[in-house]
Amino acid sequence: MLMKLSKGYQINNTNQIKECFAIEGDNILINADADNYLEIMKSMSLLIPEPCFFILEVPCSKEKEAELNKGKEDTLHNDVYYLDNIDHEFMLSILNDLGDILINDGISSFGFSSLKDQIEIIKCKYNLISIYSKIRDPFIQKLKELGIEEVDNIVTAGDLINEENPGICRRYVSPKGKDIFDIVKALSKIGIYLDHVE
Repeated sequence: MLMKLSKGYQINNTNQIKECFAIEGDNILINADADNYLEIMKSMSLLIPEPCFFILEVPCSKEKEAELNKGKEDTLHNDVYYLDNIDHEFMLSILNDLGDILINDGISSFGFSSLKDQIEIIKCKYNLISIYSKIRDPFIQKLKELGIEEVDNIVTAGDLINEENPGICRRYVSPKGKDIFDIVKALSKIGIYLDHVE
């Protein structure tokens, strides 16, 4: 069965990609089907020791890019936002209330990390989830409970991208007309802040 990509991504010849996970060093890489992505993120995030913080990376504005690239090579930058001291209940509320945009948007990234331990879960492009943790067993056990197969060598959508088969990442607009930048505005009212630009 082919793995379905989220709405913000497009790539051809995805028949080599399947929902699975692999261990690479201290990282667990997960190919997550679009229909299962939210449930996988919830299950993995609840394994992060509290207190936690939310991470959101969005593209810089055109004005900021012009300033950052003044006299330099033309590169693209992201604004990196943090929302500190959240618990599992708040994490679930973020995913339940904002998950449609967070998961389907193709130009941003988000995740959760522990303020206590070095554990981080990040949404990467093309339906990849990356988990960094020295302690892997709880995550592996939960993934297997979810019916996700472990493989020795994972093939991701990013591995298939080349000149003949380019990947496309798009801004997602919800049925209510909201996008990732509206999420930044909404969360700014409850304490999300710009930490750095990268």
